[in-house]
Amino acid sequence: MSADKLVYCRVCGQAWQGAKTADKCPANDGGLLIDLEAHQRYPHDPLLGRMVKDRFVIVGVLGEGGMGAVYKAIQQPVGRPVALKVINSDLDDPNISARFFQEARVVSRLSDPSIVTLYDYGEAEDGSLYMVFEFIQGKLLFDMIRQEGPFAPKRAVGLALQILGGLVEAHAMGLVHRDLKPENIMVATNNLGDEKARVLDFGIAKMVGGAEDSGVRTREGIVLGTPRYMSPEQAQDLPLDGRSDLYSLGVILYELLTGRAPFVDGAAIEILMAHINRPVPPIDPALGVPPALARAVLRALSKQPGERFADASSMAQALRAACEGAPAKPDLEATLQEDDLGATLMLDDDTQQRLANLPKPRRLPRNPPPPDSMSTAAVPTVRRSGPPRWLVPVIVLAVLAIVGAILAIVLSGDPPDEVEEEPVKIKIGGGTPAEGGAGGQ
Repeated sequence: MSADKLVYCRVCGQAWQGAKTADKCPANDGGLLIDLEAHQRYPHDPLLGRMVKDRFVIVGVLGEGGMGAVYKAIQQPVGRPVALKVINSDLDDPNISARFFQEARVVSRLSDPSIVTLYDYGEAEDGSLYMVFEFIQGKLLFDMIRQEGPFAPKRAVGLALQILGGLVEAHAMGLVHRDLKPENIMVATNNLGDEKARVLDFGIAKMVGGAEDSGVRTREGIVLGTPRYMSPEQAQDLPLDGRSDLYSLGVILYELLTGRAPFVDGAAIEILMAHINRPVPPIDPALGVPPALARAVLRALSKQPGERFADASSMAQALRAACEGAPAKPDLEATLQEDDLGATLMLDDDTQQRLANLPKPRRLPRNPPPPDSMSTAAVPTVRRSGPPRWLVPVIVLAVLAIVGAILAIVLSGDPPDEVEEEPVKIKIGGGTPAEGGAGGQ
């Protein structure tokens, strides 16, 4: 931090200049210096100025929610800034700790560039659970939407594709984020000016929620997610898979393209009911969104999971093709669903085995169709080497004619010299034997 920025010690109550956050107070009172602005904004936060696990000094607040807060901390002794998420220890769920550690172990293995790296996790001295993530210097997508309005289609799709890359890896490990929203997506800019989307808190929402504005809880009292970005099945507390995250990303993409989420009006329960029952408002053509891209977004926002994209890879393929203006590859799943056969893509192993053992259909004879039914375009032109096909029968006919003429002369008893006086002319192709014809071209 800048050396002229004021820092504060909560032990002596003194602001200091020329010192850095996480340093020991110059008054040697045992206090640790924090951001003065953080103290002024959160004067009663008990964690500011504390050290967690003897190495993470909490110096500022990055965000807060119903289950806890995310702090800026300095990792000692290396002095590395990190984001430390603390989950309240008074949650009414006896299994929260076991689920927390199980999920944290999986999240720590995620390596996609779009997912913020998890450095550490554990249980703090006061019994609260914590996770330590890399600190991202950037802007929340939430703030960017409100400051910049609708994004250009290619920019919006570019960010969505990066997020989908992380979802591919996470869903393959069985992780569902369950709280994808612009507040959980940070956009950083690299040295070349390229925007890089980073998903925050991946995997945490599956265990404890984390939405400060939902007011919706399960029987165990665990927050489900944020109503504005919640899938219909999540709103109904039904079993979830990766397609729930695709719905949430569809809401985000809709908001990026239009500047407004599809359902925003009313209380939390009214927004949830809109996700369950109300059709998604169409995207205004005046916004310049390619029709194929608008259709892809609306498909991601289908009420039924089976009508959405099968997985994150399929959605990424459709978005990329739609934004580039190229036709998407045929989607087998969509075709089957249009014929009310979507369930065949999710058959259990026994059913698939029975289908594999069914007798194969009789092969039809592969005879070519009659000439009048074949289009000219469908019949390839084949060039053959050697003489034309019609030359052989013509030569045969010529030989037979000559033989017949000779037999006629022999049988009639005429002298041989008469053959020379009245030669037999046989036309072969474009010439005759007397004219030196070569039998055609």
